[in-house]
Amino acid sequence: MLNQHDETTLARIGNRLRVEYLVQQAHYTLEVAHADGAALWALLPDGAERNLHALMLSLERRWEERNIAEEESRIATMAQNDWIARGKVWRRKVVSRAKMASRLGKELPDKLLRIGRADTVQPLLMQMTEMVHLLEQHATDMATSVRDLVAEGRDIIQQLSTVDAKQEAKRLAELPQAVRAFQADKGRLYLAIKAINDAGRELHADDSSRAARYNLSILHRRPARSKSGTEAKDEPANANAS
Repeated sequence: MLNQHDETTLARIGNRLRVEYLVQQAHYTLEVAHADGAALWALLPDGAERNLHALMLSLERRWEERNIAEEESRIATMAQNDWIARGKVWRRKVVSRAKMASRLGKELPDKLLRIGRADTVQPLLMQMTEMVHLLEQHATDMATSVRDLVAEGRDIIQQLSTVDAKQEAKRLAELPQAVRAFQADKGRLYLAIKAINDAGRELHADDSSRAARYNLSILHRRPARSKSGTEAKDEPANANAS
């Protein structure tokens, strides 16, 4: 499937995806597409099926190469930076402030009273943004002014967004060429899967249950965790793909 995005954009997309989940998702999507057959492929550019299959197999093969697997693991386990730590401290401040108001009888949303899970930068940014909005909405319910707390939250969100973008660009620029190409092909495969999903939903626009089969639930599932509570080590994509 011809893709007009440049290599940097594709690598940026691919860098955020777990290769084993992506390949498993591709296997599933192809199965669903094959069930619909020619009617589905007629909605896509010529060669879409062949190109997606070739990308999937190429990623499986290269994932097993030691240097690619090690670099993927390094990217996935980079230490949290200072702004992530500040963001997590800020969340604790917000929850403490909200709990104090709740103990005094104020009705507050649950998302101000507990800290939700946010293992990576983007979920943390989304969570903090929502907490800032809720703080502003319930400012009069708090025992003291939340103006400084809101301002601090907005500053951390802005700084963390900037740092994350710069770090991602720096990481991509420093990757070995083979790894950068691998990330770009992950981006290509992801966009190819998305295109098939778009076609499938068009084909079944009158049947929501059949259209719902075209989804990304495999790609976006939560990683398994080991007994110690840490994320389980990545395995080669073809170990669990079917």
